[in-house]
Amino acid sequence: MQNLVGGGSGLLAKANLSVKTIAFFYFLMSVFTQMVDWLPRSYAFMEAWCLVLFLWAIHDKASAEPVSMLLISLCMGIFFDIVHMWLSFGSSYKYLVDSGTVSSSLFYFAVTMAVIALLLKPVYIVFLSSEYGKRGGDVSSLFKSPVGGAGIGTFMPQGQAYQNLDAHNDDRASMLGTGVKDPNSAFGAQMGGGGNMGMGGGHGGGHYGY
Repeated sequence: MQNLVGGGSGLLAKANLSVKTIAFFYFLMSVFTQMVDWLPRSYAFMEAWCLVLFLWAIHDKASAEPVSMLLISLCMGIFFDIVHMWLSFGSSYKYLVDSGTVSSSLFYFAVTMAVIALLLKPVYIVFLSSEYGKRGGDVSSLFKSPVGGAGIGTFMPQGQAYQNLDAHNDDRASMLGTGVKDPNSAFGAQMGGGGNMGMGGGHGGGHYGY
């Protein structure tokens, strides 16, 4: 994995293919896949969503956000394509080919194009990961997500660390050791003194009452 994403000698650093070229092949394979209406509408919706992200990435050439969203969508699309083809092949063959609506050669051509389009998606991911790194994104964050799930860590702010409470306590201890008063401790002492004075006043009032 380090050889894949890391450094200038990594595979993704050497990958060089424009977003327009990838979008053209993606659109072409989508057209060939849907020459026959054998896949559900959700497949076409996912393909249209990825094409919109491609157009966004082409229009905004400096931003890494459309490329990161496109990478996540393609990773999800691999799973969705497998489910769509697995669930639709048998029923679509009976409905289209056995009924004589579509010839078997045309049906198998569309199915073959769908399989090729599925196999090309990991290739698209490799080239788009290179483009994502060129736009200033952290390519390793696509494979190492702190939240869980592919690419979710991409949208989290980079370099934002949590507050270390132990270090804060060490600073307070060093201040006390050098004779510097801790403002928090001084404030607490004043509050405690005020409380004691209030209690003393109350006791005094009780004695005067007797």
